[in-house]
Amino acid sequence: MVVFDAVEGLGIVLRFRYDPLALAAVKALPERKWNPDRKVWTVPATPDGFRGAFQALKPFGEAVLTPSAKALWEEFKAEAEKRAEAKAMKEAPDSIIETVMAAFDLPIRPYLHQARDIMAGCALPYWGHLLEMGLGKTMCAIAIARQRRNGADVLVIAPKSVMPAWCRELERFGEVPIRLKGPCEERLEALNNRCAPWKILNYEYVSPFAEELAAHKWNEMILDESTRIKNRTAAVTRAVLSLASIVPNRQILTGTPVANKPLDVWPQMLFLSPTVLGFSNY
Repeated sequence: MVVFDAVEGLGIVLRFRYDPLALAAVKALPERKWNPDRKVWTVPATPDGFRGAFQALKPFGEAVLTPSAKALWEEFKAEAEKRAEAKAMKEAPDSIIETVMAAFDLPIRPYLHQARDIMAGCALPYWGHLLEMGLGKTMCAIAIARQRRNGADVLVIAPKSVMPAWCRELERFGEVPIRLKGPCEERLEALNNRCAPWKILNYEYVSPFAEELAAHKWNEMILDESTRIKNRTAAVTRAVLSLASIVPNRQILTGTPVANKPLDVWPQMLFLSPTVLGFSNY
């Protein structure tokens, strides 16, 4: 029997019945040390140290891990699994990315998480891009909406500060966006502009412009920073939800779906689908 023990300040302590061959195997290990005070051999408390000692002493008896050694080994295993998962994500088959690039005519090569997001999102009439800032939510939303536009217009509702970014991203795709801004007459003219199928509107204009928006034919509705409708009683939330009920395809983008409390999620999910949470009441 070979006992492995994790001792703070020493590393992995090895205890085994004296055997010249076992002793030779331990001495062959890199960074092994003899502790004269405790009269034990030790190896560094690292994955390589643990693994090396385990393999070297395997022929000399059953391996027994003390609770501290077992906890350390489980920690090493968890870290190894995380590294393997990260490596798999990074080195995933290029075929997934290439397939998405070709099918959706993307202007730039997506990351794997974007390719998977696009593939999953296009399979449903509603989809939430719940990704942190900087992970490419906008490109994913545009790719999905372009694929199923069918000649109808797309309405993007976003904070005023990010509207220019939406215009730039759409232009990279070769699309023609137009911002619905200014006095009511100018907004109505932009809304009826058939040369620009992508209409971009900030949240503040949704409620006062609700009647005109509802009279227009939309194929897709996209909410950027969708937590802006977290207050179920706000006029903007009521206007957005009312409009969403007549638009066949809907998407939300946010990195923080729960801004303050869990109930923040409810209006966002209701926007996507009244049945997505399994209930429609608040």
